Amino acid sequence: MSRPRAVVAIAVLGLTLALAGCNDDDPGTKADPTTSPSASSSGDSTSASPSDDASPSVAPATGPQLKMPNATMNAPEGYKRTKKIVDFSVDASSPDFTSSVTLMALEYAGPTLPLDLMYDAVKDSYEKKGYKRLPDQEIDGVTFYHISGKRDRYAVEDVFAVRDNGYETTIRYALDPKIPAAEREQLIAEGLASFKFS
Repeated sequence: MSRPRAVVAIAVLGLTLALAGCNDDDPGTKADPTTSPSASSSGDSTSASPSDDASPSVAPATGPQLKMPNATMNAPEGYKRTKKIVDFSVDASSPDFTSSVTLMALEYAGPTLPLDLMYDAVKDSYEKKGYKRLPDQEIDGVTFYHISGKRDRYAVEDVFAVRDNGYETTIRYALDPKIPAAEREQLIAEGLASFKFS
């Protein structure tokens, strides 16, 4: 009798330990994402490129909508649309008129033009003013070239452009240099996050 009881006791003890081990595993796997979301997100950011990670986390701009036949985007909150003068361009300015954002779309007939060729066509005029080409930027799934520089003492300008799908599309930010650089970058990122091709 003692031997069967010992076998049963050992079996019960083994089963208890096995179940305890399973229970220890479950909370561990559940606890990681809930107790330390920053750890899991930082793990994601190391595996993805910064530009891929940054764009989805930026809240899109919620100001007035700028609309062209092939695309739309939102200006920063508080900006107001200015009177439209030409059919291929629409813009909005800050309440004090020191900053603006412009969306342009020029229709063209021809194939998609490589970004390097587009940039080469304007490079001389921009580089004479001290502008620099920055890394290309993916906006709504399409890669734009990006140039930036001080237009004059009143504005720092960032220009994004692409020739694709029958249009040359340009996004232009002319922002007051008194705005801190980080804030300017945030305004631009929010605007680009709101951009959509039609």
